[in-house]
Amino acid sequence: MAKVIVWNKTARKQFYAIVEYLETERSIQVAENFVKILDTKLRVLSRQPGIGRKAVKAKTVRYINLTKKYRLFYRVKGNQLIVVKFFGTRQSPDKSPF
Repeated sequence: MAKVIVWNKTARKQFYAIVEYLETERSIQVAENFVKILDTKLRVLSRQPGIGRKAVKAKTVRYINLTKKYRLFYRVKGNQLIVVKFFGTRQSPDKSPF
């Protein structure tokens, strides 16, 4: 059974900031591609939430790489898949929240 996808406030704000950045600094097409990739990966995660890697700092959090530059952190709670945070992989790994 597929999990229901829920976004927390932090993840929602980060998502909009990433899309806005991609639209202004790259192109609308790049931003649209990012959204499509995210949508596809969230659909897969909703059916198979265990495919993500376990986060180092938090046992209940998992992550997947969306692109070379962005990682998505999520948590599974009951029948929900909670999108927790986005992380830019160009940052130092020490800054990773989980």
